[in-house]
Amino acid sequence: MVEFAKFMRKAKIEQATQKVFCPECNKSSFTVFRKESLEQGKIYLHHCKCKECGLLFFFKANLKGEIFVD
Repeated sequence: MVEFAKFMRKAKIEQATQKVFCPECNKSSFTVFRKESLEQGKIYLHHCKCKECGLLFFFKANLKGEIFVD
């Protein structure tokens, strides 16, 4: 994982609906400001900023938008 992601928290993900939530305020209102390619472009690390509390967090997804839970 990249150096920048070490300072970010991992997003909360509701597995049944594949919905992403801020790990701090539990809101699903965020902006993806960077997508970084992992595993030869098959998986992308989405860097996000919560619109409610401003926390930086990340999650992994493919190009189809399917979220990966580690």
